[in-house]
Amino acid sequence: MTQTFSVRSMSARLRRVAVRTPTLVGNFPSAGWRAVPSSELITEHRAFIEVLEGLSVRVDVLDPVDGQVDAVYAYDPVFVTSAGAVVLNQIKPARVAESTTMAADLERLGVPILGRLSAAAHADGGDMMWLDEDTLAIGRGFRTNRAAIDEMSELLAREGIAVVSYDLAAGPGRSYVTHLMSFISPVARDKAVVHHPSLPVALLEWLEEHEWTLISCDDDEYDTQGCNVLGVAQNVAVLFDSAPKVSARLQDAGVEVHEVRAPNIALGDGGPTCITRPLWRED
Repeated sequence: MTQTFSVRSMSARLRRVAVRTPTLVGNFPSAGWRAVPSSELITEHRAFIEVLEGLSVRVDVLDPVDGQVDAVYAYDPVFVTSAGAVVLNQIKPARVAESTTMAADLERLGVPILGRLSAAAHADGGDMMWLDEDTLAIGRGFRTNRAAIDEMSELLAREGIAVVSYDLAAGPGRSYVTHLMSFISPVARDKAVVHHPSLPVALLEWLEEHEWTLISCDDDEYDTQGCNVLGVAQNVAVLFDSAPKVSARLQDAGVEVHEVRAPNIALGDGGPTCITRPLWRED
C-alpha cells in the first residue's frame, strides 16, 4: 500500500491534511473564545477547505464533536512525522478529550500511532515546528512542559530527529494562549513570518545564523492572526484577510498569497496553521 502520510517540514508541498468541522454546540466562553461564534463559523471553515482543495491539497474532513469547541484547531491534539502520529496530552481543560478523538480518526485514515505522551507530559502541537527535516523545535511554555519535550526527544530519536527546545515568555499569563507557532510561521525552507518581540533570543539567533528571510508582523496584525500563516508549498501561503500588511510583505518577498475571510474562526485565537493537521508534505 502506498504511504500517504509523512511530515518532516513546515513548507514542503502540502499534499494531505485533516481538518475538523467546527461545532456550534458547547461552552465557548469557558474555553476562552472572545465571543460565541455565529453559524458563519461553518461557512468560513468550508471556504478554507475550498482554498486548500483549489491548491490541490487532499482534505480529510473530520466530523464535529459537540462540546469540543476547540477541536476545530486540529493541529494541536497530535503531531505527525514520517513514521506516524504521536498522541499528545493537552492540559487545557476544554481540550483534554481531543487527543483520543483525533487518534482514532487518524488510525481510521491509515496513519499509525507511533507513541503517546504520558500523563505527566503535557503538550500542544502548536508548540512544535520543523526547523528542517531532521530538527524539531519545541516551545516550553504553559501548554508544553519539560516532561513532554523529553518524551518527544526520545520518541523522535528513533527517526533520527533532533529536538531543540526554546523557553517561551510568560506574556499575559496562563489563561492567554501563546504557542511557539503563535509568533513564527514558515512559508519556505528559509523564510518565515515572525512577530519579533515574541521570539526567544536563541531562536532568533538560529534563524539569523541560517540566513532566513524574516517577514515582520506588527503588533496590530499579530492580534488578528497575522503571524498565523499556513505554508502550502515553497513560497505559497494561506492567511486570513485580517492582516493586509503581512499579506503585502509576503507578496513583496515573492510569496503567492491566498486569503480567507474567517472572523468567527479567529474568535478562539486560532488561524490557518491551527485549523489544519498536515498528514503528508512532500516536494
